Amino acid sequence: MKTTLIKNLHEITLQDVISLIKSSIPDEYDKMIVDSEEIVQRTNFFYLDYSAKSISRTPYILRFPMFGNVKDNFVEFEGGMEKHGDKKIFMSTALMDTLERHHGIKSDLDINATKNDFEYPFEEYNNIFSDNQNPYFIPSRTFRNSCKTCHGKKYVTCDDPNCQGRHEWTCMHCSGSGKMLCPDCGGSKTVECPVCHGTNRVACINCNSKGKMDSSDVSKNTDMSGESSCPVCNGHGFTECNNCRNEKLKCQTCKGDGKVPCKKCEGVSKVTCTKCYSDKDRYGMIECPQCRATGEVGQISYFSTRVNHSHLNDIFYENNVIEGIDLERVRTFADKGGVQEKIRQNYNMHNLKKYDESIVNFLYEIHKKFNLSVTGYHNRIVEEELYFQAIPCVQIKYTHMITGKEHLLTILNFFENHDIVFDKTSEEVGSKRDSAKQISNFFGKLFQTKIYKDKEDKKKEIRLLITMAKVDGVIEEDEKIVLVRNISGIDEFTSDEKKEIFRFLNSKGPYNIVPEDVAFYSPDKLKEVLLKLEVMASSGKSPKGLEKELLNRVKGFIKQQV
Repeated sequence: MKTTLIKNLHEITLQDVISLIKSSIPDEYDKMIVDSEEIVQRTNFFYLDYSAKSISRTPYILRFPMFGNVKDNFVEFEGGMEKHGDKKIFMSTALMDTLERHHGIKSDLDINATKNDFEYPFEEYNNIFSDNQNPYFIPSRTFRNSCKTCHGKKYVTCDDPNCQGRHEWTCMHCSGSGKMLCPDCGGSKTVECPVCHGTNRVACINCNSKGKMDSSDVSKNTDMSGESSCPVCNGHGFTECNNCRNEKLKCQTCKGDGKVPCKKCEGVSKVTCTKCYSDKDRYGMIECPQCRATGEVGQISYFSTRVNHSHLNDIFYENNVIEGIDLERVRTFADKGGVQEKIRQNYNMHNLKKYDESIVNFLYEIHKKFNLSVTGYHNRIVEEELYFQAIPCVQIKYTHMITGKEHLLTILNFFENHDIVFDKTSEEVGSKRDSAKQISNFFGKLFQTKIYKDKEDKKKEIRLLITMAKVDGVIEEDEKIVLVRNISGIDEFTSDEKKEIFRFLNSKGPYNIVPEDVAFYSPDKLKEVLLKLEVMASSGKSPKGLEKELLNRVKGFIKQQV
């Protein structure tokens, strides 16, 4: 891995970039103009496949009654510092599990833990950190003794404020009589009639309390208005209550006795506490809530070590200067099968640290992401493993030989299985204004306008210059410069005309010409183009035989036209 890394971090010069483009995509390079002063923009991307083990040690305090089913398990914790020293590993958490599962007793954080309490060797096997770290306890804070609440007697006086150990006492609610005044009659034994409320009168239902009735019969009871008195109530609107007959009614709650049984003592004159015992030995007492009637309590101060696993694989970089980079495309160069190497051991007597300087900042980023630390006992790193790979990527600007426009070229993973990414717009052909250009072409050709003739001459000029540049199969740098200087852009052409120019530029040859290629509308333009061809034929470094031959053919066709 180290050899590959060193190679991938080598300097990359402009000449290195040009050489790679020329050897990989010579046809594309033929259309590129790269300034000799162009600065190579470079970003080294790094693929990191990272794994770590970290630990978190937590101090606990467990206080519990000495139940019969935990006494046997507690034996291994007894003996104090004289037997166990400052700290001691214990192999089973059966005692803790039993207390929680059967008695609902859980451990609390031990706020009395000291810095020294955390220091205890980690378990390892054959130089490999174990994922199963046994807990250990602090003998000085682990003990078994009599319950201080009940002094080992298992029971304490009933804590009910009404009882206070009496267990049975005279009911204060009824003063020991067992009875209370009836809440409905107040001891009077009778109650008002619920129908007439003691008035002995109820509304007449015959006349609805009006005292009069409508009548079509004229009688002695009929007054001038045509109404007659109610024959039931004699015009009074009410009748005598039949429910009470003007007498008080017997109270049904107390059955006319005036008293009811006391609800507090249920009529027995005494109150018995339901919380405490009534037997002779435990009279007025309850089980000690501290030791739960065991007479003893135990305490264990212990530490639990949790092993955490962290894993991440990702692309990292610093100060990216490459425009439009696709990180997912960069990720495709990552060797997902790379073998991790151990870069840190940080436990017991192991003190290994092999951080490569090129990726050390990325490791600190990962530590921050997972909240890892190299000190203390919270998320403390004990082991790290890493595979990493440098993916050098560069970018340059170039000018397209035909369009004269500036574009970007990016090379991903420069030294190994590289990928060359072009600006997708370098040879894009738009068609937004094609309709207007086509109409102009149609009428220009129809009327042989000067604009039409100039454009046709330019198309032939471009074709001749490209042919001269490519006739020997190689477009050299000097030839590219001549092309760029003499082709001022192709914006005036339609999309079909542009496509035709690019097809010709990208063609493989053979490169030949016919008389029609030198049939210019303007003699002056033809002379100008001939001069440019002569300059191009003499430029460059390759043998000039093919260029001279092509130039002579052009001149021959011109003579034929004369």
